[in-house]
Amino acid sequence: MEERYIGVENELISFKDGTEVEFGDYFKQLKDSVGKTHDISGTSIRTDTGHGFYVAGDEIEILTPPIALNRGFSSRLTDSLMAGRDIVLEATPELEHTGYSMHWNLSDNDNIMGNRLYEAIAIPFQMFGLTPLSTGFNLRHKDYRFEILGDSLTRENQINATALLLGASLCAMEERKYTPLRLADRSFSSDDAQEIFISDGRYSFVDVDVPTAGFQGKMQVQQYLELFHRWISPFVRRLGTRREAWNLESFIFGKENLEFDDLKYFELIEGGGGAVDGIYKPISLANSEKSRQVLVKGETKRELPLECRLLGAVVGELTDIEEFGWDHLYYSRDYGKTNVSGIGDIYRHMSSTIKGLPRFKPSQDFPEEKLKEISEVALNDEIKYEPDKDLSAESVQG
Repeated sequence: MEERYIGVENELISFKDGTEVEFGDYFKQLKDSVGKTHDISGTSIRTDTGHGFYVAGDEIEILTPPIALNRGFSSRLTDSLMAGRDIVLEATPELEHTGYSMHWNLSDNDNIMGNRLYEAIAIPFQMFGLTPLSTGFNLRHKDYRFEILGDSLTRENQINATALLLGASLCAMEERKYTPLRLADRSFSSDDAQEIFISDGRYSFVDVDVPTAGFQGKMQVQQYLELFHRWISPFVRRLGTRREAWNLESFIFGKENLEFDDLKYFELIEGGGGAVDGIYKPISLANSEKSRQVLVKGETKRELPLECRLLGAVVGELTDIEEFGWDHLYYSRDYGKTNVSGIGDIYRHMSSTIKGLPRFKPSQDFPEEKLKEISEVALNDEIKYEPDKDLSAESVQG
Protein backbone atom coordinates (compact mmCIF):
# COMPACT_ATOMS: atom_id res chain seq x y z
CA MET A 1 0.00 0.00 0.00
CA GLU A 2 1.27 3.46 -0.90
CA GLU A 3 1.07 5.75 2.10
CA ARG A 4 -0.63 9.12 1.78
CA TYR A 5 -0.12 12.19 3.93
CA ILE A 6 -1.37 15.75 4.26
CA GLY A 7 0.19 18.70 6.05
CA VAL A 8 -0.22 22.46 6.27
CA GLU A 9 2.13 25.44 6.20
CA ASN A 10 0.48 28.54 7.66
CA GLU A 11 2.05 31.96 7.10
CA LEU A 12 1.18 34.77 9.51
CA ILE A 13 1.63 38.54 9.38
CA SER A 14 2.69 40.14 12.67
CA PHE A 15 1.85 43.58 14.05
CA LYS A 16 2.87 45.64 17.05
CA ASP A 17 0.64 48.56 18.00
CA GLY A 18 -1.01 48.27 14.59
CA THR A 19 2.26 48.43 12.60
CA GLU A 20 3.55 45.45 10.65
CA VAL A 21 6.82 44.09 12.04
CA GLU A 22 9.45 41.56 10.97
CA PHE A 23 9.06 38.33 12.88
CA GLY A 24 12.77 37.65 12.57
CA ASP A 25 13.21 40.14 15.43
CA TYR A 26 11.06 37.88 17.63
CA PHE A 27 12.22 34.45 16.50
CA LYS A 28 14.61 33.95 19.43
CA GLN A 29 11.75 34.82 21.74
CA LEU A 30 9.68 32.06 20.11
CA LYS A 31 12.54 29.57 20.33
CA ASP A 32 13.18 30.33 24.00
CA SER A 33 9.50 29.80 24.84
CA VAL A 34 9.28 26.21 23.60
CA GLY A 35 10.95 23.08 24.98
CA LYS A 36 13.71 21.28 23.15
CA THR A 37 14.45 22.27 19.56
CA HIS A 38 16.44 21.00 16.62
CA ASP A 39 17.99 24.03 14.94
CA ILE A 40 18.07 23.88 11.16
CA SER A 41 19.24 27.49 10.90
CA GLY A 42 19.07 30.69 12.91
CA THR A 43 15.46 31.19 11.80
CA SER A 44 14.24 27.61 11.32
CA ILE A 45 13.59 25.01 14.01
CA ARG A 46 11.81 21.73 14.72
CA THR A 47 10.28 21.45 18.18
CA ASP A 48 9.42 18.69 20.63
CA THR A 49 5.75 19.31 19.82
CA GLY A 50 6.31 17.96 16.30
CA HIS A 51 5.99 21.37 14.63
CA GLY A 52 8.33 23.30 12.42
CA PHE A 53 8.70 27.08 12.65
CA TYR A 54 10.68 29.29 10.33
CA VAL A 55 10.86 32.85 9.10
CA ALA A 56 10.09 33.35 5.40
CA GLY A 57 10.95 36.93 4.46
CA ASP A 58 9.41 38.92 7.31
CA GLU A 59 6.74 36.35 8.24
CA ILE A 60 6.57 33.41 10.61
CA GLU A 61 5.45 30.10 9.11
CA ILE A 62 3.99 27.22 11.10
CA LEU A 63 4.45 23.70 9.75
CA THR A 64 2.35 20.79 10.92
CA PRO A 65 3.82 17.30 10.75
CA PRO A 66 2.58 15.14 7.86
CA ILE A 67 -0.69 13.54 8.96
CA ALA A 68 -1.53 10.04 7.67
CA LEU A 69 -4.73 9.85 5.64
CA ASN A 70 -6.83 7.52 7.78
CA ARG A 71 -10.02 7.85 9.78
CA GLY A 72 -10.03 11.03 11.84
CA PHE A 73 -7.06 12.62 10.05
CA SER A 74 -8.84 15.94 9.45
CA SER A 75 -9.27 16.56 13.19
CA ARG A 76 -5.66 15.56 13.90
CA LEU A 77 -4.43 17.97 11.24
CA THR A 78 -6.65 20.75 12.59
CA ASP A 79 -5.51 20.15 16.16
CA SER A 80 -1.88 20.19 15.05
CA LEU A 81 -2.28 23.50 13.24
CA MET A 82 -4.22 25.19 16.04
CA ALA A 83 -1.64 24.01 18.59
CA GLY A 84 1.11 25.51 16.43
CA ARG A 85 -0.72 28.82 16.25
CA ASP A 86 -1.14 28.82 20.02
CA ILE A 87 2.63 28.37 20.46
CA VAL A 88 3.30 31.50 18.40
CA LEU A 89 0.60 33.52 20.17
CA GLU A 90 1.77 32.50 23.63
CA ALA A 91 5.41 33.28 22.79
CA THR A 92 4.67 36.81 21.53
CA PRO A 93 1.89 38.33 23.67
CA GLU A 94 2.95 41.85 22.69
CA LEU A 95 2.15 41.14 19.03
CA GLU A 96 -1.01 40.61 17.03
CA HIS A 97 -1.05 38.12 14.17
CA THR A 98 -3.32 37.76 11.17
CA GLY A 99 -3.33 34.84 8.76
CA TYR A 100 -1.88 35.35 5.29
CA SER A 101 -1.60 32.05 3.44
CA MET A 102 -2.07 28.31 3.91
CA HIS A 103 -0.24 25.74 1.80
CA TRP A 104 -1.93 22.34 1.73
CA ASN A 105 0.69 19.64 1.07
CA LEU A 106 -0.48 16.24 -0.19
CA SER A 107 1.31 13.06 -1.20
CA ASP A 108 1.93 12.45 -4.89
CA ASN A 109 3.54 9.03 -4.94
CA ASP A 110 3.70 8.89 -8.75
CA ASN A 111 4.57 12.58 -9.22
CA ILE A 112 1.59 12.94 -11.58
CA MET A 113 -1.41 13.58 -9.36
CA GLY A 114 -1.03 17.31 -8.74
CA ASN A 115 -2.37 18.66 -12.03
CA ARG A 116 -5.24 16.16 -12.09
CA LEU A 117 -6.40 17.04 -8.61
CA TYR A 118 -5.82 20.75 -9.24
CA GLU A 119 -8.22 20.65 -12.17
CA ALA A 120 -10.82 18.64 -10.27
CA ILE A 121 -10.65 20.63 -7.06
CA ALA A 122 -10.46 24.16 -8.53
CA ILE A 123 -14.08 25.09 -7.81
CA PRO A 124 -14.43 23.38 -4.40
CA PHE A 125 -11.06 24.74 -3.25
CA GLN A 126 -11.98 28.31 -4.19
CA MET A 127 -15.02 28.01 -1.96
CA PHE A 128 -13.30 26.19 0.91
CA GLY A 129 -9.73 27.51 0.77
CA LEU A 130 -10.11 31.17 -0.20
CA THR A 131 -11.87 34.31 1.00
CA PRO A 132 -13.73 36.91 -1.10
CA LEU A 133 -10.67 39.20 -0.84
CA SER A 134 -8.20 36.55 -1.99
CA THR A 135 -5.37 37.32 -4.40
CA GLY A 136 -5.73 33.85 -5.94
CA PHE A 137 -4.52 30.28 -5.61
CA ASN A 138 -1.76 28.15 -7.10
CA LEU A 139 -0.15 24.73 -7.30
CA ARG A 140 3.49 23.80 -6.69
CA HIS A 141 5.07 20.46 -7.51
CA LYS A 142 7.59 18.96 -5.09
CA ASP A 143 9.30 15.57 -4.98
CA TYR A 144 6.51 13.05 -4.32
CA ARG A 145 4.14 15.71 -3.06
CA PHE A 146 2.41 18.84 -4.23
CA GLU A 147 1.04 21.86 -2.45
CA ILE A 148 -2.08 23.87 -3.15
CA LEU A 149 -1.69 27.50 -2.09
CA GLY A 150 -4.68 29.31 -0.64
CA ASP A 151 -5.66 31.82 2.02
CA SER A 152 -5.20 31.45 5.75
CA LEU A 153 -8.49 30.26 7.24
CA THR A 154 -9.71 31.40 10.64
CA ARG A 155 -12.57 29.03 11.48
CA GLU A 156 -11.50 25.73 12.95
CA ASN A 157 -14.45 23.75 11.58
CA GLN A 158 -13.77 25.06 8.06
CA ILE A 159 -10.11 24.02 8.30
CA ASN A 160 -11.30 20.55 9.31
CA ALA A 161 -13.76 20.38 6.41
CA THR A 162 -11.19 21.57 3.87
CA ALA A 163 -8.74 18.90 5.01
CA LEU A 164 -11.36 16.16 4.62
CA LEU A 165 -12.40 17.52 1.22
CA LEU A 166 -8.81 17.46 -0.06
CA GLY A 167 -7.94 14.07 1.43
CA ALA A 168 -11.06 12.37 0.07
CA SER A 169 -10.55 14.02 -3.33
CA LEU A 170 -6.95 12.76 -3.53
CA CYS A 171 -8.04 9.20 -2.77
CA ALA A 172 -10.89 9.37 -5.30
CA MET A 173 -8.58 10.70 -8.00
CA GLU A 174 -6.00 7.98 -7.32
CA GLU A 175 -8.77 5.40 -7.66
CA ARG A 176 -10.21 6.64 -10.96
CA LYS A 177 -7.40 8.64 -12.59
CA TYR A 178 -9.81 11.09 -14.24
CA THR A 179 -11.70 14.28 -13.52
CA PRO A 180 -15.46 13.75 -13.15
CA LEU A 181 -16.30 17.43 -13.57
CA ARG A 182 -14.39 19.75 -15.85
CA LEU A 183 -14.55 23.48 -16.32
CA ALA A 184 -15.22 23.75 -20.02
CA ASP A 185 -13.89 27.27 -20.49
CA ARG A 186 -10.66 27.19 -18.48
CA SER A 187 -7.31 25.46 -18.44
CA PHE A 188 -5.10 25.22 -15.38
CA SER A 189 -1.36 25.52 -15.21
CA SER A 190 0.76 25.27 -12.10
CA ASP A 191 3.06 27.96 -13.52
CA ASP A 192 0.85 30.94 -12.73
CA ALA A 193 -1.42 31.90 -9.87
CA GLN A 194 -5.09 31.63 -10.73
CA GLU A 195 -7.32 34.59 -10.00
CA ILE A 196 -10.69 34.16 -8.33
CA PHE A 197 -13.22 33.50 -11.07
CA ILE A 198 -16.25 32.74 -8.87
CA SER A 199 -16.50 36.17 -7.31
CA ASP A 200 -20.12 35.55 -6.27
CA GLY A 201 -19.23 32.30 -4.53
CA ARG A 202 -21.79 29.50 -4.65
CA TYR A 203 -24.16 31.79 -6.60
CA SER A 204 -21.74 32.11 -9.56
CA PHE A 205 -22.30 30.30 -12.85
CA VAL A 206 -19.49 28.33 -14.50
CA ASP A 207 -19.25 26.44 -17.80
CA VAL A 208 -18.99 22.76 -16.91
CA ASP A 209 -18.32 19.57 -18.85
CA VAL A 210 -19.52 16.30 -17.26
CA PRO A 211 -18.35 13.61 -19.73
CA THR A 212 -20.03 10.65 -18.01
CA ALA A 213 -23.41 12.40 -18.19
CA GLY A 214 -22.98 13.87 -21.66
CA PHE A 215 -23.54 17.32 -20.16
CA GLN A 216 -21.87 20.56 -21.18
CA GLY A 217 -23.26 23.92 -20.17
CA LYS A 218 -23.64 26.46 -17.42
CA MET A 219 -24.12 25.35 -13.85
CA GLN A 220 -24.16 27.16 -10.53
CA VAL A 221 -21.23 26.58 -8.22
CA GLN A 222 -23.63 25.24 -5.55
CA GLN A 223 -24.68 22.38 -7.82
CA TYR A 224 -21.05 21.74 -8.80
CA LEU A 225 -20.21 21.34 -5.09
CA GLU A 226 -23.06 18.90 -4.58
CA LEU A 227 -22.10 16.76 -7.59
CA PHE A 228 -18.43 16.72 -6.60
CA HIS A 229 -19.32 15.77 -3.03
CA ARG A 230 -21.49 12.92 -4.30
CA TRP A 231 -18.51 11.61 -6.28
CA ILE A 232 -16.05 11.65 -3.35
CA SER A 233 -18.59 10.63 -0.68
CA PRO A 234 -17.40 6.98 -0.37
CA PHE A 235 -13.99 8.25 0.72
CA VAL A 236 -15.50 10.94 2.95
CA ARG A 237 -17.31 8.18 4.84
CA ARG A 238 -14.19 6.03 5.17
CA LEU A 239 -11.77 8.83 6.11
CA GLY A 240 -14.07 10.96 8.24
CA THR A 241 -15.76 10.23 11.50
CA ARG A 242 -19.51 10.79 11.51
CA ARG A 243 -18.98 14.22 13.02
CA GLU A 244 -16.29 15.17 10.49
CA ALA A 245 -18.38 13.99 7.53
CA TRP A 246 -21.41 15.92 8.82
CA ASN A 247 -19.24 19.02 9.27
CA LEU A 248 -18.11 18.85 5.62
CA GLU A 249 -21.65 18.30 4.37
CA SER A 250 -22.94 21.30 6.32
CA PHE A 251 -20.55 23.53 4.35
CA ILE A 252 -21.23 21.80 1.02
CA PHE A 253 -24.99 22.33 1.27
CA GLY A 254 -24.77 25.84 2.74
CA LYS A 255 -26.10 25.00 6.19
CA GLU A 256 -22.93 26.57 7.58
CA ASN A 257 -21.20 29.59 6.07
CA LEU A 258 -17.78 29.29 4.55
CA GLU A 259 -15.61 32.38 4.80
CA PHE A 260 -16.35 32.89 1.10
CA ASP A 261 -20.06 33.14 1.98
CA ASP A 262 -19.54 36.07 4.34
CA LEU A 263 -19.64 38.69 1.61
CA LYS A 264 -20.89 41.55 3.80
CA TYR A 265 -18.28 40.91 6.47
CA PHE A 266 -15.42 41.05 4.00
CA GLU A 267 -16.92 44.14 2.35
CA LEU A 268 -16.83 45.75 5.79
CA ILE A 269 -13.19 44.73 6.29
CA GLU A 270 -12.18 46.05 2.87
CA GLY A 271 -14.13 49.27 3.28
CA GLY A 272 -12.46 49.93 6.63
CA GLY A 273 -8.98 49.55 5.16
CA GLY A 274 -8.46 46.21 6.89
CA ALA A 275 -7.24 44.26 3.85
CA VAL A 276 -4.65 45.22 1.24
CA ASP A 277 -3.20 42.74 -1.30
CA GLY A 278 -4.20 39.75 0.79
CA ILE A 279 -2.75 41.16 4.04
CA TYR A 280 -5.26 41.64 6.83
CA LYS A 281 -4.59 44.42 9.32
CA PRO A 282 -5.65 44.14 12.98
CA ILE A 283 -8.29 46.85 12.66
CA SER A 284 -11.04 47.50 15.19
CA LEU A 285 -14.59 47.31 13.89
CA ALA A 286 -17.62 49.44 14.76
CA ASN A 287 -18.22 47.59 18.00
CA SER A 288 -14.58 48.17 19.05
CA GLU A 289 -13.76 44.48 18.66
CA LYS A 290 -10.86 43.34 16.51
CA SER A 291 -11.68 41.70 13.20
CA ARG A 292 -11.86 37.93 13.37
CA GLN A 293 -8.78 37.74 11.12
CA VAL A 294 -6.74 38.52 14.26
CA LEU A 295 -5.78 35.13 15.68
CA VAL A 296 -6.82 34.36 19.24
CA LYS A 297 -5.20 31.78 21.49
CA GLY A 298 -7.33 28.80 22.47
CA GLU A 299 -8.83 28.81 25.95
CA THR A 300 -7.48 25.35 26.81
CA LYS A 301 -4.28 23.54 25.93
CA ARG A 302 -4.81 20.98 23.18
CA GLU A 303 -3.72 17.39 23.38
CA LEU A 304 -1.15 16.85 20.65
CA PRO A 305 -2.24 14.33 18.00
CA LEU A 306 -0.33 11.13 17.31
CA GLU A 307 1.91 12.44 14.55
CA CYS A 308 2.94 15.47 16.63
CA ARG A 309 3.94 13.23 19.51
CA LEU A 310 5.93 10.84 17.32
CA LEU A 311 7.78 13.56 15.40
CA GLY A 312 8.21 15.62 18.55
CA ALA A 313 9.95 12.66 20.19
CA VAL A 314 12.71 12.93 17.59
CA VAL A 315 13.62 16.30 19.08
CA GLY A 316 12.66 15.54 22.66
CA GLU A 317 14.21 12.09 23.06
CA LEU A 318 17.05 11.61 20.58
CA THR A 319 20.54 13.07 20.87
CA ASP A 320 23.22 13.80 18.29
CA ILE A 321 20.77 14.47 15.44
CA GLU A 322 22.77 15.18 12.30
CA GLU A 323 19.93 15.54 9.78
CA PHE A 324 16.20 15.81 10.33
CA GLY A 325 13.57 16.62 7.71
CA TRP A 326 9.97 15.56 7.22
CA ASP A 327 11.06 12.42 5.37
CA HIS A 328 14.58 11.67 6.60
CA LEU A 329 16.33 11.23 9.93
CA TYR A 330 20.03 10.64 10.57
CA TYR A 331 21.40 10.47 14.10
CA SER A 332 24.08 8.84 16.24
CA ARG A 333 23.50 6.07 18.78
CA ASP A 334 25.79 4.24 21.18
CA TYR A 335 26.39 1.50 18.64
CA GLY A 336 26.64 3.63 15.51
CA LYS A 337 24.66 5.75 13.08
CA THR A 338 20.97 5.33 12.33
CA ASN A 339 19.50 6.46 9.03
CA VAL A 340 15.71 6.39 8.49
CA SER A 341 14.06 7.46 5.22
CA GLY A 342 10.37 8.08 4.64
CA ILE A 343 7.93 9.76 6.99
CA GLY A 344 6.05 6.53 7.74
CA ASP A 345 9.31 4.77 8.58
CA ILE A 346 10.31 7.64 10.89
CA TYR A 347 6.98 7.33 12.71
CA ARG A 348 7.33 3.54 13.00
CA HIS A 349 10.95 3.88 14.13
CA MET A 350 10.01 6.27 16.92
CA SER A 351 7.08 4.06 18.01
CA SER A 352 9.42 1.11 18.42
CA THR A 353 12.46 2.99 19.76
CA ILE A 354 11.03 5.23 22.48
CA LYS A 355 9.23 3.47 25.31
CA GLY A 356 5.71 4.70 26.00
CA LEU A 357 4.98 6.19 22.58
CA PRO A 358 1.78 5.03 20.87
CA ARG A 359 1.91 2.80 17.85
CA PHE A 360 1.80 4.57 14.50
CA LYS A 361 -1.32 4.02 12.40
CA PRO A 362 -0.49 4.15 8.68
CA SER A 363 -2.63 5.76 6.04
CA GLN A 364 -5.75 3.84 5.20
CA ASP A 365 -5.95 1.30 2.42
CA PHE A 366 -9.22 1.02 0.55
CA PRO A 367 -10.81 -2.15 -0.77
CA GLU A 368 -12.27 -2.04 -4.25
CA GLU A 369 -14.21 1.16 -3.69
CA LYS A 370 -17.09 1.67 -6.11
CA LEU A 371 -17.36 5.35 -6.83
CA LYS A 372 -20.68 6.77 -7.89
CA GLU A 373 -20.57 7.81 -11.52
CA ILE A 374 -22.22 11.09 -12.42
CA SER A 375 -24.48 9.59 -15.06
CA GLU A 376 -27.11 12.31 -15.27
CA VAL A 377 -27.25 16.04 -14.67
CA ALA A 378 -30.56 17.79 -14.11
CA LEU A 379 -29.98 21.46 -13.46
CA ASN A 380 -31.25 22.76 -10.14
CA ASP A 381 -33.34 25.88 -9.82
CA GLU A 382 -31.19 28.99 -9.61
CA ILE A 383 -30.35 30.22 -6.14
CA LYS A 384 -29.77 33.93 -5.61
CA TYR A 385 -27.79 35.89 -3.09
CA GLU A 386 -30.13 37.71 -0.73
CA PRO A 387 -28.26 40.57 0.98
CA ASP A 388 -30.81 40.92 3.76
CA LYS A 389 -30.11 37.31 4.80
CA ASP A 390 -26.34 37.80 4.92
CA LEU A 391 -25.84 38.46 8.62
CA SER A 392 -22.06 38.01 8.59
CA ALA A 393 -21.38 41.68 9.40
CA GLU A 394 -24.27 42.18 11.80
CA SER A 395 -22.43 41.32 15.01
CA VAL A 396 -19.50 43.65 14.24
CA GLN A 397 -21.34 46.77 13.10
CA GLY A 398 -22.29 47.93 16.58
